Amino acid sequence: DNLGTSTTHIFFGSANPLTGAFPGNLAGVASGNGFPDGGAYLTPDNAASYVIFLDAVQATATAGIIGAGQSAMSASVSTNCPVTNVNTGETYPSLQAAINDPQTLDGHTIEIAPGDYTESGQIVVNKGLTINGTGADCGDVTIRPDANTGNSGDARGWWLVQPGKELNLSKLTLDGLGFLIYQAIRDKGFGTFDQICFKNIKYNESGPDYSGVAVAAFGVAAGSNVNISNSTFEEIGRIGVLYFGTGVDGSTFSDNVYTGKGAGNWLDYALDVSAGAIVSVTGNTVTNNKGVAASDGSTSAGVLATTFFGGGTTATITGNILTDNTTGIAVGFDGSDATTVMANNNDLSNNASFGVSNSNASNVVDATLNWWGDAAGPGAFGPGSGSQVAAGVTYCPWLDAAPPGGVAAAAPVKNIDTGEEFCSIQEAIDDSDTAPGHTIEVNPGTYYENVLINKNNLTLRSTGGKGVTTIQGTYAGGNNATVAIASGTNGVTIGQSGQGFTIIGFDGTGAIEAAAVYLLGAHTDITIEGNEIQAQGDHGLLSNFNAAIDNIVINDNMFTGQTFLGAEPGGCGFSTQFNPGNNVPRQLVTMGGGSGVTNSMNVTFTNNMVTGAAGGYNSADACEQGNTLVTIDVIGASIKYNTFNGTTTRFANSLRARGQATSVACNTFESDNLGTSTTHIFFGSANPLTGAAPNNLGGVLALNTFPDGGAYLTPDNAVSYIIYLDDTQATAAAGVIGAGQTAVTGPLTCPTLFPICYDAGLLSLPGNGESPTGGVYSGTGV
Repeated sequence: DNLGTSTTHIFFGSANPLTGAFPGNLAGVASGNGFPDGGAYLTPDNAASYVIFLDAVQATATAGIIGAGQSAMSASVSTNCPVTNVNTGETYPSLQAAINDPQTLDGHTIEIAPGDYTESGQIVVNKGLTINGTGADCGDVTIRPDANTGNSGDARGWWLVQPGKELNLSKLTLDGLGFLIYQAIRDKGFGTFDQICFKNIKYNESGPDYSGVAVAAFGVAAGSNVNISNSTFEEIGRIGVLYFGTGVDGSTFSDNVYTGKGAGNWLDYALDVSAGAIVSVTGNTVTNNKGVAASDGSTSAGVLATTFFGGGTTATITGNILTDNTTGIAVGFDGSDATTVMANNNDLSNNASFGVSNSNASNVVDATLNWWGDAAGPGAFGPGSGSQVAAGVTYCPWLDAAPPGGVAAAAPVKNIDTGEEFCSIQEAIDDSDTAPGHTIEVNPGTYYENVLINKNNLTLRSTGGKGVTTIQGTYAGGNNATVAIASGTNGVTIGQSGQGFTIIGFDGTGAIEAAAVYLLGAHTDITIEGNEIQAQGDHGLLSNFNAAIDNIVINDNMFTGQTFLGAEPGGCGFSTQFNPGNNVPRQLVTMGGGSGVTNSMNVTFTNNMVTGAAGGYNSADACEQGNTLVTIDVIGASIKYNTFNGTTTRFANSLRARGQATSVACNTFESDNLGTSTTHIFFGSANPLTGAAPNNLGGVLALNTFPDGGAYLTPDNAVSYIIYLDDTQATAAAGVIGAGQTAVTGPLTCPTLFPICYDAGLLSLPGNGESPTGGVYSGTGV
């Protein structure tokens, strides 16, 4: 206002007046000072024109005199130095200008006044600094880029923190809107970020890059920890914070909020802990991470931790809300992952796929004392209906409500004699206080474990029955069984009517037999009752061949599933049944010692439903392939009140019972699912019914129900102790035997007036193999 027209604002007057100065050129002087009435300078620099003129007219006139082809550039009208070095008192027009000033030293603090600022190019932090916004919170100071970042190496970083340098940030918004930002902060140093709002940090988030990382913390040296707190993340391309490398040996991520982009062709992870990083994650809220990458089907998670890029990765995840995501916590990348995760006191409810997933079930994850969304616990591999839990995740005990109000729920397995509670069935059995004679009760749920009962007189039962209580084992779990009774263990009860289990088996190696329930070695006084025993590629129920078993009661069970894998069995016949990897069908139930049994005796098989499959058609080899459904080759078997309606083919049988004194009565034998070459019952010895009741084939035919037909051959012959499907099949067999036998067809059902329950010694039956007919029968006890 008070200057003459020929004056100037600033005259430097030397060829290199700004060497070593800050700013180091006229453009910096023009932009770093305020000229309310105008100001201008000439460019390019010239020794005769290191001047800030009053205005562009004056500058242009001077350029004409100098004759160096310069042009006039206007200076800033107002003072715009919102950045202050608190230690030196100097002010700057930009953050990078403050960082670059030689007078800004390690340990200095830089403050930025409220406003919305665009920084030019990459912000390089090569000094240890604290940079704070001076507003009330992060929303008062916004910093934006003016260009895309690169997509490789250090060029990925909009901010680049050099190795060994400390950067502390607070009360800032970093907003990449309108530009491709691969990494908002590429941090090779260490420091603390508090109250930072990260927005719109994306780099082709829907492919091909699927990227955008708010903070990439690379542990290039020990102690390279970046602690982030009270910050928010929204519209992030892929990852909130990537903690990568063994130099990240104790970072904290606390009290932050990450909001994902929802469903779409993208990914969201609030955290990716990798390559040996060690991070504590507490008090955060992560929601809406639901994207799926169309390129490869990758899915989103609240937190991802993996050793895929290097061992030693450890995440302690406590007191967080990780809800409404695809997966709450994703542990591991592949089957060899060895990440250590301890996740406790978190809210993991309402996650679509898993509350906690685990790519390597042998690497156990501690996820106890979490809320899964159901007071009964997690689903899938857990007993409840909350967010699912994967194999290899320890989830019990869990919380009965969301933290902080939730407390440890009652464990699902209880020794009712001691009152102790347990998280698994095996834990209850193995407990030192569990003694012979005790009863273990199991609450509804699915229990993924292999159970070995090795204490005498133990009762294992459910509280809700087989419809809601499942035990499912694996071959890797041991004992070749889902539930096994150790050799020499006696007096064991597995299930009770209304209090049994669904016990699901698995496929063994082929060379060694496996079963859903396996009696290993010698036993007496075993009861298996009220269960569904489901084969999945191998036996349902099995005892060792000719083992010393005695007084075994198998009552009120369902035998389901199939004894081979896939839609069709393998092989034609049984020459390969013990080859590793074969798919030859096993028997659904196998007990005893074959036709020469000597040690196995007194098996009671009653009130069971046999509906599983032990055969089918092998289209690859164009043959029927089937095995016997139930084999009870013991001395003194009682087989009554059962329904045989399973599926098999070839020369198999619904029932095979080759031991003497085997009583077969009051059963129903269906043939809807049997091949034409099968038979109902195969006794297979010269005198199989000696000591039995009924004690002849006529009695067996008469005292059982065959809705689709049944027949036998008379007179008896050592090779024809069989109940055939019908008289046609029996007559054909007689022709092959050549002993002059004839087929006798029995009634489709027991006579109406004949007692449903037949017991030896109670009735006087017709002799000579004749069938009972309608009438009144009398005898002791009737």
